[in-house]
Amino acid sequence: MNRGEIKPFYEQHTYQGFALCINIPEDNSHHKTIHKAKGDEFDNVLLVLKDEKDLEFIINSNIHASGETGEEQRINYVAISRAKNRLFISVPSLQQINQTKIESRFQIINV
Repeated sequence: MNRGEIKPFYEQHTYQGFALCINIPEDNSHHKTIHKAKGDEFDNVLLVLKDEKDLEFIINSNIHASGETGEEQRINYVAISRAKNRLFISVPSLQQINQTKIESRFQIINV
């Protein structure tokens, strides 16, 4: 690629797209992305969600959904299934109705 061609290349690709493709074989980090953790298990897992609606994969699970929603639910399921001992899910807010739906399966701590 010539020097002048790199700008359009970067404009057409997102950081997230690049980050998913990075492979560091000697990575000994204690922190991994969901994609890097596939097949691994960890004592503790922290899943950080951007919005309360992202809890749909727990509240109204539809693992067989298609499209972006289905893929996001599958990715989140992979994340929570990596925890051996403790699972932490962080959301910016949690409405009482959703808290009621999930508190039978999770201990909820508001901080």
